[in-house]
Amino acid sequence: MAFNFVRAKYVLEHLDDEPIIDMRTKTEFDEGHIPHARDIDYFELKAMPNTADFLARKMRDYGISPDEDVIIYCKGGRRARAAAELLDNEGYHNLHVYAESWLNWIDDPSHPIEK
Repeated sequence: MAFNFVRAKYVLEHLDDEPIIDMRTKTEFDEGHIPHARDIDYFELKAMPNTADFLARKMRDYGISPDEDVIIYCKGGRRARAAAELLDNEGYHNLHVYAESWLNWIDDPSHPIEK
């Protein structure tokens, strides 16, 4: 496993220096997300014939290379972990899964939210 689990403190410390990927649906993303996050809908991704390759292409489209540190999150943790496993298979090995995810983020009023 080439990813690790991080807590909100890590995400807050790296808001401005690591790409952040939100694996929730477009509707969920549009309702609010962690600042600077980019959206990749996990369910849309899973509908693609070559899921891992499609995800890696989306990352490259966002300008994120395999050697960069990347934070991944979703609503509760499952989609983010699944995406990290897919990306690991595509050569992305510096992945940080925010396991507490969105539900934890919105529980703390001090956490910034972007809409």
